[in-house]
Amino acid sequence: MSKRFLLFTLPLLALLFACGPKENPNGKGDDEKPELKVNKEQINAPSQGSEDTFTITSNCYWNITVTDTDGKAVAWVAVSATSGQGNKDIALSVSANKKTEARTALVKINVPSSAELGKTITILQEAGEVSVVEGYSFPIIETFEIDSPESRKLTNAVIGGNECFFTGGMVLSRSDAEGNLEFVCPSHTQPSAGDDADKSVHRSIRMDGFAQGESVIISAPVKDALSGELRLMLGARAASFTKAGWSYYWGADGENWNRIDIENAITPGSDAVWNIIYFTIPASNAIPAGGTLYFRITADAKPSKEYIAISNTICVCPAKAEAGNVPAMDGQKIAFSTAFNDLVDSYAADMRYPLGWLRTATNSYASNMTSFNDQYVLPDELAPFASIKGCYERPGYLQVGYYDESLWTRICAGTFTIKIGECLKQMGVANTDAKITLKACNMKDFRGYESVARATIAAGEESYVMEGLKDGVFAEYTTEFHNLTQESVITIFAPQLTDEEKAALGRGEKVNNLLDYRFFIDDVVVELTTIHEKGSDTNNGNEGFDNGGNYNW
Repeated sequence: MSKRFLLFTLPLLALLFACGPKENPNGKGDDEKPELKVNKEQINAPSQGSEDTFTITSNCYWNITVTDTDGKAVAWVAVSATSGQGNKDIALSVSANKKTEARTALVKINVPSSAELGKTITILQEAGEVSVVEGYSFPIIETFEIDSPESRKLTNAVIGGNECFFTGGMVLSRSDAEGNLEFVCPSHTQPSAGDDADKSVHRSIRMDGFAQGESVIISAPVKDALSGELRLMLGARAASFTKAGWSYYWGADGENWNRIDIENAITPGSDAVWNIIYFTIPASNAIPAGGTLYFRITADAKPSKEYIAISNTICVCPAKAEAGNVPAMDGQKIAFSTAFNDLVDSYAADMRYPLGWLRTATNSYASNMTSFNDQYVLPDELAPFASIKGCYERPGYLQVGYYDESLWTRICAGTFTIKIGECLKQMGVANTDAKITLKACNMKDFRGYESVARATIAAGEESYVMEGLKDGVFAEYTTEFHNLTQESVITIFAPQLTDEEKAALGRGEKVNNLLDYRFFIDDVVVELTTIHEKGSDTNNGNEGFDNGGNYNW
């Protein structure tokens, strides 16, 4: 065969094969025309939302878009697939309509290669009913509730497009009308040793595609007039709202805004924790009874991630707690006292409120007592007369011990120690009886497990167990100790459980991760009752007392 013949025939063969049947964008050969049919033209949805299906019958590729009548994407209708090939059943979900107007969406099924084959299903949804809400009492609190840790469905709110409507009347939304919200549970990987039911303590309303210039909007109707020094507390994932690049506003109508100073925003240093924003509503601009409080949190810079999330709890509460009132240490009868008034402005959560998982939030994260900065630091006036181990700030009171439902490595039993002997040295007393009075409570963990803290007060061989501690409700306890000396200490603590006691709890193989030793104390006072012996120093005004008898108060 000559080279000339090959040069002639090879291009001819290539041309013949190029003209033969080939695969096209429709998924079929050119000899078969693309076809597309759907079995529905309209779906009527009730205001409370619905689930439905439609069937695509086709021999080609197709895609689906959902828009309103103006061609803008909507988020209140979701489909189980947005593209595919051939026959397929498509699940369609319509969110509840909380607005008082009916609404329409268009589900468009398109064939990329044949625009004329496109089909449209019209979604008509009834108007929502007008909800009459009384408004939130103060403090304003809304949590993300689920039906169970296993199924993890949101039960106290309905998401519709870019808005989340809580049954109490609060609305969480994003300013992008075309953006969507999604409830995610669990929304974190901790506890790493747990399953999804254990991780269900993490609950978030997620906002994908959150862009620079967009805002998170929160509105809450109020029952009574609201003003004063306040703070907004809310959980966040993927973006800490209190870092640079965000601005904050409050308002009374959702249109006119009062900017909040960025210096009044605090985050404890993680993108998975509680954000706190302090603000003031002047009495002259009080939110009226029956009115609505609004917040706007705006991304002035590009967020660090492509999504943000509001997590677990939204709360508006006093900026600081009320100060306690206990008798001062007087060098005569009152040997020791503290109302923890140094903590009234602590940015820890007040566990006396029904805050969901936010109840766990102390002033910072604990680390099995290895980080000094995590723990409570005694004020200078108390430092000579007390010591702490594993104690943490709360607003106006003290947490003894630590527990975190999410991070199981952060469990410890704490101790608050009164150096009563040092107090007696200052008072010139060598041996005395004394009465201690304090307030105490405990708390159930977020999963509902009872505390294992058997809060105890001990001095020498004497001890007293504070029985019947209540969840988040302080009660007063009093006991007396005898023959305290200048070497004595009074300890307030919760002893750790024995293996037998742990087994008796019935908490299974995870029991060591479910031991909550936390308890809380406030208004601690130690007063002398019967002095048995004077010290070598002066008696600081205890006239009529000598070493031959007792001095009774």
